Amino acid sequence: MLFLRAPFIAFVLTTMLMGLFYADELSQPNEYYLSDAGDGLKNYYTLAYHQHYDSSFSHFGGMAYPYGEHIVFSDGQPALAFLLWLIPGLDFYTVGMLNLLMLLGVGLCAWILCKLFIRMGMTRGSSLFAAAAIALMSPQILRFSAHYALAYCFIVPWILYTAIIFVEKPSVKRSIWVFAAILIIHSI
Repeated sequence: MLFLRAPFIAFVLTTMLMGLFYADELSQPNEYYLSDAGDGLKNYYTLAYHQHYDSSFSHFGGMAYPYGEHIVFSDGQPALAFLLWLIPGLDFYTVGMLNLLMLLGVGLCAWILCKLFIRMGMTRGSSLFAAAAIALMSPQILRFSAHYALAYCFIVPWILYTAIIFVEKPSVKRSIWVFAAILIIHSI
């Protein structure tokens, strides 16, 4: 039973505990801002404007008029902007996508950490609770108020996990996973 494995349970447990504090944001992610002022609002604006009005993937025209600037300099999260830019019709759901990515990223962090701990020899029960606790105490959660590109707590465990599975048994397939992880992480 795939769904009853420890990493999945760690994801569900962590997401449920996040739901205690962010219930409204998880149930209706497109209706709430995690931050409605300062840099937080600017991050929502940057991604939404880029989705709705810009015609180029890398150029952001919503600031520095009349020249605009590169999407990276405006904190536009290029990997997410590119994925949303490829699929038409999602421009009205960018707030929800951004909120879900940050909030579910804590659960994803617990899932990856649990897999990492099991691979390192911990028991499934202790790895489940350790992964959930570490993910919930992650300092990146404090970035939910302003700096969204720094709020993804699954980044470091993901790099560690992909590196460890590659070192254990190198292969072309695993090197592609490591490359994909590093590419996505550097474009967030």
